[in-house]
This record gives sequence, C-alpha cells and structure tokens, in this order.
Amino acid sequence: MITQLAASLRHTLVNHPFAAVPLQEEPEIIATYLAIEQVRHEEALQVRFEIADDVREIRLPGFLLHPLVENAVTHGFATPGTLLRITVRARREGRQLIIEVVNSGALGTDRADGTGIGLRNIRERLAHLYGDRSSVIVEEAQGEVVARIGIPLDHLEAWA
Repeated sequence: MITQLAASLRHTLVNHPFAAVPLQEEPEIIATYLAIEQVRHEEALQVRFEIADDVREIRLPGFLLHPLVENAVTHGFATPGTLLRITVRARREGRQLIIEVVNSGALGTDRADGTGIGLRNIRERLAHLYGDRSSVIVEEAQGEVVARIGIPLDHLEAWA
C-alpha cells in the first residue's frame, strides 16, 4: 500500500494537471489509486478498464478521470456491505471521444447532479479548453451510475 501511495504521489508531483497526456496513462495512475482502495475494501471492489485501441494515444488533459473514479468509490460505497463494480471506458463516437466511469449503485438523493467540487472542476476545465463542444453528464441507468465525458476529437488530435 505504501508503494502504491508513493507511486501516486510521485505521479501527482511530476505531472502538471493541465499537461496533455496520452489517454493510456490515465488508467495507470487510476489503477494506483484503486490499488490503495482495494486494500481498504478487499473483495468488495472490482475494477475493469475498457480502452479502445484507437483512442489510447489521444492526448487529453491530465487528471481528468481521477475525480470521477474518486466519486465512484466514495458514493459507490455509500451503502455498506455492497460489492462495488467500477468500469472505466473510452471510445470514439463519430468525432467525439467518449469517456465513461460507470459504477454499481445509485445516485444519492441528497445531492443534485454536478454540485460536487470534482465534477465542477472537470466541467470548468473542459469549458475553458473546448467551450460548449464538450460535455459532462452524470446519470443513473439500470442500477448503475454513469459519468460520461464527451470531448471533440479535432481539438484532442491537434495536441498530438
């Protein structure tokens, strides 16, 4: 656990949060964070990454997914004693990069969509970089919470 924490801190200190990083690097740092959570929650946490091959090298703002995964862990374990499944997906849809963090469970009724600081920060960063061409949506569907980011590929491919 200490090794994972050190790796996570090292990544945070070395990489500027607004630097563009290949999408394939995001799951690596998220996996480090989730390894720490895995120690805390043992078998109650299952994680899967589904990153399409054709988007792995696309560069995007660093630390974009981490707040969504943290939210999935925090709110996903709101009901004690349940198994939390988290899936991180990335794929092309037309001229958009779609990134989803999906977790088992339900949206809490005590908070409105988008009032959390993590979601607010993501929305502000994307609006600053892409204007109204990006989107962040959080919704509940079929026993899962889906946080979905849409970013125009033409902007991302210009960073490459």
